[in-house]
Amino acid sequence: MTDAVSTIEGAPGLTWARKRYGGLWVGGRVTLTSRELTFTPNAANKLLHQGDPSFAVSLADIRRVDVEPAFFTDIIAIEWTGGLQRIRCYGATRFADKIRAGVAGLPF
Repeated sequence: MTDAVSTIEGAPGLTWARKRYGGLWVGGRVTLTSRELTFTPNAANKLLHQGDPSFAVSLADIRRVDVEPAFFTDIIAIEWTGGLQRIRCYGATRFADKIRAGVAGLPF
């Protein structure tokens, strides 16, 4: 997992936001299928961040799924063979349970 690089590097408050929130969070859509977990940034975040923060992780490669308590929305930490992905979302516990079910080959 790497911190997002913003097109507005050096803007007031950016350093504070990184420290306060553990990096820059990129808004977008996470999709769970029977084969993989994917993330694609929304249009606004495509403009605000350099590079492509999209990712796709095969469910077969996921080793561990944890929910980390956080302010307002919890964080799902997904440990996989290629590293660690963290996503922040509403209903994190329920979504983490669905990811775990998918990894186990169960319906979700």
